[in-house]
Amino acid sequence: MLLRKAASLNAPTDFALTFAAYVSVKNKAARRFEQLIDETIGFIEEIERVASAPVSPSSTQFHFRSIIDRRSWGP
Repeated sequence: MLLRKAASLNAPTDFALTFAAYVSVKNKAARRFEQLIDETIGFIEEIERVASAPVSPSSTQFHFRSIIDRRSWGP
């Protein structure tokens, strides 16, 4: 698989997924990870499993309020 090979060559610390609304238009209204549909959450979890790196920021549309950031910023 290309993702696995790219991840092994580049050793990313995390991935960004843009335009999750392309997976399903139902994702357009999501502002939190839990609001994404199960199909999209499964897709993100599969990327994380194959690449061994988290998908931290995701976006559903082309707007700054559509960014879903799962990173923890506190100590």
